[in-house]
Amino acid sequence: MDINQMRERISESFCSIEGHELWNDILQDTSPNNYGFEVDYVDVAMNDIWVDIPNRTFTFKDLTLQFTAQMGASNPEHGYSEDFEFTLSGEGHFEFKAGGQGLEINSIRVNETLDLYADRDEDDE
Repeated sequence: MDINQMRERISESFCSIEGHELWNDILQDTSPNNYGFEVDYVDVAMNDIWVDIPNRTFTFKDLTLQFTAQMGASNPEHGYSEDFEFTLSGEGHFEFKAGGQGLEINSIRVNETLDLYADRDEDDE
């Protein structure tokens, strides 16, 4: 597998339904906290991913993450759902699959704080 194939696989992993699992830990740590979420859309260009093969790490920039979060209360009757979108950068770790048939992302970390209402607060001033 060459470097471009690796970048493509990482991009595909972020964007796949299975890859949405990668965002669980990150989206549970929003401010304010949410009562559940669903990843709607993830997109990152292959050229915005850099791979360090010997260390099995990668970095990324300009990744678009769209998700719906349950806010206010866990019960939909008392809370509400709201859509959010962030542009993120970060890093992650991967392992090669047995037989060199691809790779699997083990973890990701983002550089930005997911403050759900930061922009709205500034607009209200």
